[in-house]
Amino acid sequence: MDDETKSKQELINELIVLRRKVEDITERKRAEEARQKSEEKFRNVFDWASDAIILHTPITEGAPGRFIDVNQIACRMLGYSRDELLTMGPPDIVPTELHPLIGEISRQAATKESFLIEARLLRKDGTTFPVESSAHLITYEGKRVWLSHIRDITERKQVEDVLRISEGRYRMAEAIGHVGNWEYNLQTTKFWGSDEAKRIYGFDPEALDFSTDEVENCIPERERVHQALVDLIEADKPYNLEFEIHPKNSLKPRIISSVAALKRDEHGNPLLVTGLI
Repeated sequence: MDDETKSKQELINELIVLRRKVEDITERKRAEEARQKSEEKFRNVFDWASDAIILHTPITEGAPGRFIDVNQIACRMLGYSRDELLTMGPPDIVPTELHPLIGEISRQAATKESFLIEARLLRKDGTTFPVESSAHLITYEGKRVWLSHIRDITERKQVEDVLRISEGRYRMAEAIGHVGNWEYNLQTTKFWGSDEAKRIYGFDPEALDFSTDEVENCIPERERVHQALVDLIEADKPYNLEFEIHPKNSLKPRIISSVAALKRDEHGNPLLVTGLI
């Protein structure tokens, strides 16, 4: 190979090497742009999620864990700035009396990769509020960390409290007035009875519903009562009866008064019969 040919080959080799370097740089740039877009998308989802989201290191016996990242909802929910929360960890937002729960969660987390709990969290101003939290163990920047979604369930708990109080008052009113509420589901042919209805018929208070035969076996005039039910369903004939029953748990008969109404669906088809005894 003469010097001129050799010089041309060396130039070609240098161009090939240069081209590969340019391609490598371009590929790295594309990868970096894709990573940045992915991180930007994650950040948008992270910050504008409807629930608080917190990334934190695992809680162990020797380390209480620390927050790695938090979204805007978490800051508003807890009353801290992002910078403040990033100097803190899970024990800092849990009331002191619930700290033993943290230890229990850490023991459970050692054998699981996700869990769901209800607890109370502590705001910066010292007030507490109920939350539902689901946590998942994920890999973040090469490390295993917990991703927690936290939902404020204050309104749900308030509704549950109102319903519980209302249910208690309803049960007390039934017991005082000896009035029971019942329903007959026309789709399943099952009877449901309130606590007082079950007491009147002598049924197990823990039973959820009863068959047609179980109810009618307590009624000596079952054919008359059954026909009144059929007349209500098929002809909208008023259901207002008095009849004797033999409670399931007693040999002493009772005379009861029973009134009922029919409920239909949006197409007018009978759904269930609901009544009082």
